[in-house]
Amino acid sequence: MIRFIGILFLLICYTNSNSLLAQNYPVAPGRYTAVTDLAGLLNYTEETQLSSKLKDYFDSTSNQLVVVLIQSLEGASVEDYAQQVFQSWGIGQKDKNNGLLLLIANKEHKIRIQVGYGLEAALPDAFCNQIITDVLQPHFRKNNYAKGCDKAMDMIIGKLKGENVIFEKTAPINLSQDQFDNLNRSLYTLLMTALLVIIVFETARSEKGFGFLSLIINAIMSIIFFAFALILPAGLLTALTVWMIGGEANSSFNTLIAYVFAIIIMGLWITIGWKAYMAFINADSSGSSGGSSNYSSSYRDSSSSSYSDYSDYSDYSDSFGGGSSGGGGASGGW
Repeated sequence: MIRFIGILFLLICYTNSNSLLAQNYPVAPGRYTAVTDLAGLLNYTEETQLSSKLKDYFDSTSNQLVVVLIQSLEGASVEDYAQQVFQSWGIGQKDKNNGLLLLIANKEHKIRIQVGYGLEAALPDAFCNQIITDVLQPHFRKNNYAKGCDKAMDMIIGKLKGENVIFEKTAPINLSQDQFDNLNRSLYTLLMTALLVIIVFETARSEKGFGFLSLIINAIMSIIFFAFALILPAGLLTALTVWMIGGEANSSFNTLIAYVFAIIIMGLWITIGWKAYMAFINADSSGSSGGSSNYSSSYRDSSSSSYSDYSDYSDYSDSFGGGSSGGGGASGGW
Protein backbone atom coordinates (compact mmCIF):
# COMPACT_ATOMS: atom_id res chain seq x y z
CA MET A 1 0.00 0.00 0.00
CA ILE A 2 2.80 2.39 0.89
CA ARG A 3 4.57 1.48 -2.35
CA PHE A 4 1.37 2.24 -4.32
CA ILE A 5 1.00 5.67 -2.68
CA GLY A 6 4.64 6.45 -3.42
CA ILE A 7 4.24 5.53 -7.10
CA LEU A 8 1.05 7.63 -7.32
CA PHE A 9 2.86 10.59 -5.80
CA LEU A 10 5.70 10.28 -8.30
CA LEU A 11 3.22 10.13 -11.18
CA ILE A 12 1.51 13.31 -9.95
CA CYS A 13 4.83 15.13 -9.63
CA TYR A 14 5.86 13.93 -13.09
CA THR A 15 2.60 15.13 -14.61
CA ASN A 16 2.90 18.56 -12.96
CA SER A 17 6.51 18.93 -14.07
CA ASN A 18 5.56 18.07 -17.64
CA SER A 19 2.79 20.67 -17.60
CA LEU A 20 5.21 23.29 -16.34
CA LEU A 21 7.75 22.37 -18.99
CA ALA A 22 5.03 22.48 -21.64
CA GLN A 23 4.13 26.04 -20.62
CA ASN A 24 5.61 28.39 -23.19
CA TYR A 25 7.24 30.97 -20.96
CA PRO A 26 9.40 33.68 -22.54
CA VAL A 27 13.07 32.76 -22.67
CA ALA A 28 15.21 34.76 -20.26
CA PRO A 29 17.34 37.36 -22.07
CA GLY A 30 21.07 37.12 -21.72
CA ARG A 31 21.29 40.57 -20.11
CA TYR A 32 18.95 43.01 -18.42
CA THR A 33 16.20 43.84 -20.88
CA ALA A 34 13.78 46.50 -19.69
CA VAL A 35 11.00 45.94 -22.24
CA THR A 36 10.04 42.74 -24.02
CA ASP A 37 7.04 43.07 -26.32
CA LEU A 38 5.95 39.66 -27.60
CA ALA A 39 2.39 40.82 -28.34
CA GLY A 40 3.21 43.64 -30.76
CA LEU A 41 1.41 46.26 -28.67
CA LEU A 42 4.21 48.84 -28.87
CA ASN A 43 5.86 50.29 -31.93
CA TYR A 44 9.63 50.59 -32.21
CA THR A 45 9.80 54.18 -30.98
CA GLU A 46 7.55 53.54 -27.98
CA GLU A 47 9.48 50.44 -26.96
CA THR A 48 12.83 52.18 -27.35
CA GLN A 49 11.82 55.23 -25.31
CA LEU A 50 10.38 53.19 -22.46
CA SER A 51 13.35 50.86 -22.44
CA SER A 52 15.79 53.77 -22.37
CA LYS A 53 13.99 55.34 -19.39
CA LEU A 54 14.06 52.12 -17.37
CA LYS A 55 17.71 51.42 -18.22
CA ASP A 56 18.73 54.93 -17.14
CA TYR A 57 16.93 54.35 -13.85
CA PHE A 58 18.68 50.99 -13.47
CA ASP A 59 22.09 52.58 -14.06
CA SER A 60 21.48 55.14 -11.31
CA THR A 61 19.88 52.87 -8.70
CA SER A 62 20.46 49.19 -9.69
CA ASN A 63 16.68 48.63 -9.38
CA GLN A 64 15.51 46.49 -12.29
CA LEU A 65 12.07 47.41 -13.60
CA VAL A 66 10.89 45.10 -16.36
CA VAL A 67 7.87 45.29 -18.68
CA VAL A 68 6.82 42.11 -20.48
CA LEU A 69 3.89 42.09 -22.93
CA ILE A 70 2.73 38.63 -24.05
CA GLN A 71 -0.01 37.49 -26.38
CA SER A 72 -1.54 34.86 -24.07
CA LEU A 73 -1.19 33.24 -20.68
CA GLU A 74 -1.88 29.87 -22.36
CA GLY A 75 -4.15 28.64 -19.59
CA ALA A 76 -2.04 29.75 -16.64
CA SER A 77 -3.14 32.32 -14.07
CA VAL A 78 -1.55 35.73 -14.36
CA GLU A 79 -0.10 35.36 -10.86
CA ASP A 80 1.59 32.02 -11.63
CA TYR A 81 2.83 33.22 -15.01
CA ALA A 82 4.34 36.40 -13.54
CA GLN A 83 5.98 34.48 -10.70
CA GLN A 84 7.50 31.97 -13.13
CA VAL A 85 8.89 34.70 -15.39
CA PHE A 86 10.19 36.69 -12.42
CA GLN A 87 12.00 33.68 -10.94
CA SER A 88 13.29 32.20 -14.21
CA TRP A 89 14.61 35.53 -15.41
CA GLY A 90 16.08 36.43 -12.02
CA ILE A 91 14.79 40.01 -12.08
CA GLY A 92 16.63 42.22 -9.58
CA GLN A 93 19.99 41.95 -7.83
CA LYS A 94 20.49 38.69 -5.94
CA ASP A 95 21.61 40.37 -2.73
CA LYS A 96 18.97 43.12 -2.90
CA ASN A 97 15.92 41.49 -4.53
CA ASN A 98 15.19 44.90 -6.03
CA GLY A 99 13.26 43.87 -9.13
CA LEU A 100 9.77 44.59 -10.43
CA LEU A 101 7.86 42.93 -13.27
CA LEU A 102 4.89 44.45 -15.06
CA LEU A 103 3.24 41.61 -16.99
CA ILE A 104 0.54 42.33 -19.58
CA ALA A 105 -1.43 39.54 -21.27
CA ASN A 106 -3.17 40.80 -24.39
CA LYS A 107 -5.64 37.98 -25.09
CA GLU A 108 -6.94 37.62 -21.53
CA HIS A 109 -6.65 41.38 -20.75
CA LYS A 110 -4.80 40.60 -17.55
CA ILE A 111 -2.25 42.71 -15.70
CA ARG A 112 0.16 41.74 -12.95
CA ILE A 113 2.72 43.78 -11.03
CA GLN A 114 5.18 41.42 -9.37
CA VAL A 115 7.42 43.07 -6.76
CA GLY A 116 10.72 41.76 -5.40
CA TYR A 117 11.20 41.38 -1.66
CA GLY A 118 13.54 44.35 -1.49
CA LEU A 119 10.98 46.76 -2.94
CA GLU A 120 7.86 45.56 -1.11
CA ALA A 121 8.19 48.16 1.65
CA ALA A 122 8.32 51.02 -0.87
CA LEU A 123 5.69 49.52 -3.18
CA PRO A 124 2.90 48.04 -1.05
CA ASP A 125 0.11 45.97 -2.58
CA ALA A 126 -2.41 48.81 -2.26
CA PHE A 127 -0.21 51.13 -4.33
CA CYS A 128 0.35 48.51 -7.04
CA ASN A 129 -3.37 47.82 -7.20
CA GLN A 130 -4.07 51.53 -7.63
CA ILE A 131 -1.52 51.71 -10.46
CA ILE A 132 -3.49 48.99 -12.24
CA THR A 133 -6.97 50.40 -11.65
CA ASP A 134 -6.27 54.12 -12.00
CA VAL A 135 -3.48 54.21 -14.58
CA LEU A 136 -3.12 51.05 -16.64
CA GLN A 137 -6.75 50.00 -17.08
CA PRO A 138 -8.06 53.39 -18.32
CA HIS A 139 -5.27 53.69 -20.90
CA PHE A 140 -5.43 50.07 -22.01
CA ARG A 141 -9.18 50.31 -22.61
CA LYS A 142 -8.36 53.03 -25.15
CA ASN A 143 -5.54 50.92 -26.64
CA ASN A 144 -2.97 53.40 -25.31
CA TYR A 145 -0.56 50.71 -24.14
CA ALA A 146 2.60 52.78 -24.46
CA LYS A 147 1.15 55.74 -22.59
CA GLY A 148 -0.22 53.52 -19.85
CA CYS A 149 3.07 51.69 -19.32
CA ASP A 150 5.07 54.90 -19.46
CA LYS A 151 2.90 56.67 -16.90
CA ALA A 152 2.78 53.64 -14.62
CA MET A 153 6.56 53.38 -14.62
CA ASP A 154 6.93 57.12 -13.96
CA MET A 155 4.71 56.77 -10.89
CA ILE A 156 6.52 53.64 -9.68
CA ILE A 157 9.91 55.35 -10.08
CA GLY A 158 8.56 58.40 -8.25
CA LYS A 159 7.31 56.24 -5.41
CA LEU A 160 10.69 54.49 -5.15
CA LYS A 161 12.36 57.91 -4.96
CA GLY A 162 10.13 58.83 -2.03
CA GLU A 163 8.08 61.36 -3.94
CA ASN A 164 4.43 62.10 -3.16
CA VAL A 165 2.72 60.30 -6.03
CA ILE A 166 -0.70 61.78 -6.80
CA PHE A 167 -3.22 59.82 -8.82
CA GLU A 168 -5.48 61.58 -11.31
CA LYS A 169 -8.71 61.11 -9.36
CA THR A 170 -7.37 63.38 -6.58
CA ALA A 171 -7.51 66.23 -9.10
CA PRO A 172 -11.08 66.01 -10.46
CA ILE A 173 -10.85 69.15 -12.59
CA ASN A 174 -7.71 69.81 -14.61
CA LEU A 175 -7.71 73.59 -14.55
CA SER A 176 -4.88 76.03 -13.98
CA GLN A 177 -4.92 78.35 -10.98
CA ASP A 178 -5.79 81.34 -13.19
CA GLN A 179 -8.73 79.44 -14.72
CA PHE A 180 -9.97 78.54 -11.25
CA ASP A 181 -9.73 82.15 -10.13
CA ASN A 182 -11.50 83.52 -13.22
CA LEU A 183 -14.32 81.00 -12.90
CA ASN A 184 -14.72 81.70 -9.20
CA ARG A 185 -14.86 85.46 -9.83
CA SER A 186 -17.56 84.98 -12.46
CA LEU A 187 -19.68 82.84 -10.15
CA TYR A 188 -19.16 85.31 -7.28
CA THR A 189 -20.37 88.16 -9.52
CA LEU A 190 -23.42 86.11 -10.48
CA LEU A 191 -24.32 85.46 -6.85
CA MET A 192 -23.85 89.10 -5.83
CA THR A 193 -25.97 90.24 -8.78
CA ALA A 194 -28.71 87.84 -7.72
CA LEU A 195 -28.53 89.24 -4.17
CA LEU A 196 -28.92 92.83 -5.43
CA VAL A 197 -31.84 91.85 -7.66
CA ILE A 198 -33.59 90.18 -4.73
CA ILE A 199 -33.05 93.26 -2.53
CA VAL A 200 -34.43 95.63 -5.18
CA PHE A 201 -37.37 93.34 -5.96
CA GLU A 202 -38.35 92.91 -2.31
CA THR A 203 -38.01 96.64 -1.68
CA ALA A 204 -40.15 97.55 -4.69
CA ARG A 205 -42.99 95.24 -3.68
CA SER A 206 -42.98 96.20 0.00
CA GLU A 207 -45.91 98.16 1.45
CA LYS A 208 -43.65 101.04 2.50
CA GLY A 209 -42.54 101.63 -1.08
CA PHE A 210 -39.07 102.14 -2.44
CA GLY A 211 -37.54 104.16 0.38
CA PHE A 212 -34.16 104.26 2.06
CA LEU A 213 -35.36 102.59 5.27
CA SER A 214 -37.17 99.88 3.31
CA LEU A 215 -34.05 99.30 1.23
CA ILE A 216 -31.87 98.86 4.34
CA ILE A 217 -34.36 96.49 5.99
CA ASN A 218 -34.69 94.32 2.88
CA ALA A 219 -30.92 94.31 2.39
CA ILE A 220 -30.39 92.99 5.92
CA MET A 221 -33.12 90.38 5.53
CA SER A 222 -31.74 89.25 2.17
CA ILE A 223 -28.20 88.93 3.54
CA ILE A 224 -29.47 86.85 6.47
CA PHE A 225 -31.42 84.68 4.01
CA PHE A 226 -28.33 84.23 1.83
CA ALA A 227 -26.20 83.28 4.84
CA PHE A 228 -28.49 80.66 6.38
CA ALA A 229 -30.49 79.37 3.40
CA LEU A 230 -27.74 79.50 0.76
CA ILE A 231 -24.15 79.83 1.98
CA LEU A 232 -24.42 77.51 4.98
CA PRO A 233 -26.00 74.57 3.05
CA ALA A 234 -23.55 75.09 0.18
CA GLY A 235 -20.62 75.01 2.63
CA LEU A 236 -21.82 71.81 4.25
CA LEU A 237 -22.39 70.13 0.88
CA THR A 238 -18.93 71.23 -0.26
CA ALA A 239 -17.25 69.76 2.81
CA LEU A 240 -19.14 66.50 2.33
CA THR A 241 -18.25 66.34 -1.39
CA VAL A 242 -14.54 67.01 -0.84
CA TRP A 243 -14.45 64.36 1.89
CA MET A 244 -16.22 61.78 -0.31
CA ILE A 245 -13.95 62.25 -3.35
CA GLY A 246 -10.83 62.30 -1.20
CA GLY A 247 -9.70 65.62 -2.61
CA GLU A 248 -6.78 67.63 -1.30
CA ALA A 249 -6.97 70.95 0.49
CA ASN A 250 -7.18 73.03 -2.69
CA SER A 251 -8.97 76.23 -1.71
CA SER A 252 -9.73 77.27 -5.31
CA PHE A 253 -11.32 73.94 -6.17
CA ASN A 254 -13.30 73.86 -2.92
CA THR A 255 -14.53 77.40 -3.57
CA LEU A 256 -15.66 76.41 -7.03
CA ILE A 257 -17.69 73.50 -5.62
CA ALA A 258 -19.25 75.86 -3.04
CA TYR A 259 -20.29 78.34 -5.75
CA VAL A 260 -21.86 75.59 -7.83
CA PHE A 261 -23.87 74.32 -4.88
CA ALA A 262 -24.89 77.88 -3.98
CA ILE A 263 -26.20 78.51 -7.50
CA ILE A 264 -28.13 75.23 -7.49
CA ILE A 265 -29.69 76.02 -4.10
CA MET A 266 -30.47 79.57 -5.23
CA GLY A 267 -32.28 78.19 -8.27
CA LEU A 268 -34.37 75.96 -6.02
CA TRP A 269 -35.28 78.86 -3.75
CA ILE A 270 -36.19 81.07 -6.72
CA THR A 271 -38.42 78.31 -8.10
CA ILE A 272 -40.14 77.81 -4.75
CA GLY A 273 -40.51 81.56 -4.19
CA TRP A 274 -41.91 82.16 -7.66
CA LYS A 275 -44.50 79.41 -7.29
CA ALA A 276 -45.55 80.77 -3.89
CA TYR A 277 -45.78 84.30 -5.31
CA MET A 278 -47.90 83.16 -8.27
CA ALA A 279 -50.17 81.17 -5.94
CA PHE A 280 -50.66 84.33 -3.86
CA ILE A 281 -51.48 86.37 -6.99
CA ASN A 282 -54.00 83.78 -8.17
CA ALA A 283 -55.66 83.56 -4.77
CA ASP A 284 -55.87 87.34 -4.56
CA SER A 285 -57.42 87.65 -8.02
CA SER A 286 -59.98 84.91 -7.31
CA GLY A 287 -60.93 86.60 -4.03
CA SER A 288 -61.69 89.87 -5.79
CA SER A 289 -63.78 88.29 -8.56
CA GLY A 290 -67.07 88.83 -6.67
CA GLY A 291 -66.62 92.58 -6.68
CA SER A 292 -66.15 92.74 -10.40
CA SER A 293 -69.23 90.72 -11.33
CA ASN A 294 -71.54 93.74 -11.50
CA TYR A 295 -69.13 95.57 -13.73
CA SER A 296 -68.75 92.59 -16.00
CA SER A 297 -72.53 92.18 -16.24
CA SER A 298 -73.06 95.80 -17.25
CA TYR A 299 -70.22 95.56 -19.69
CA ARG A 300 -71.70 92.44 -21.20
CA ASP A 301 -75.12 94.10 -21.56
CA SER A 302 -73.82 97.28 -23.15
CA SER A 303 -71.52 95.64 -25.66
CA SER A 304 -71.89 93.05 -28.40
CA SER A 305 -68.18 92.16 -28.45
CA SER A 306 -66.89 88.64 -28.83
CA TYR A 307 -66.23 88.50 -25.08
CA SER A 308 -69.99 88.02 -24.51
CA ASP A 309 -69.50 84.26 -24.64
CA TYR A 310 -67.84 84.39 -21.22
CA SER A 311 -70.11 84.33 -18.18
CA ASP A 312 -67.71 86.44 -16.08
CA TYR A 313 -64.99 88.86 -17.12
CA SER A 314 -62.77 87.57 -14.31
CA ASP A 315 -62.62 84.20 -16.08
CA TYR A 316 -60.71 85.82 -18.94
CA SER A 317 -57.59 86.52 -16.93
CA ASP A 318 -54.14 87.56 -18.15
CA SER A 319 -52.56 85.99 -15.01
CA PHE A 320 -50.24 83.04 -15.37
CA GLY A 321 -50.86 79.84 -13.46
CA GLY A 322 -54.17 78.83 -14.98
CA GLY A 323 -52.89 76.65 -17.78
CA SER A 324 -52.43 72.91 -17.86
CA SER A 325 -50.23 70.48 -19.70
CA GLY A 326 -50.37 66.83 -20.57
CA GLY A 327 -46.76 66.30 -19.51
CA GLY A 328 -45.21 66.70 -22.95
CA GLY A 329 -41.70 68.08 -23.31
CA ALA A 330 -38.14 66.90 -22.98
CA SER A 331 -35.49 66.49 -20.31
CA GLY A 332 -31.74 66.30 -20.76
CA GLY A 333 -28.56 65.77 -18.83
CA TRP A 334 -24.73 65.94 -19.22
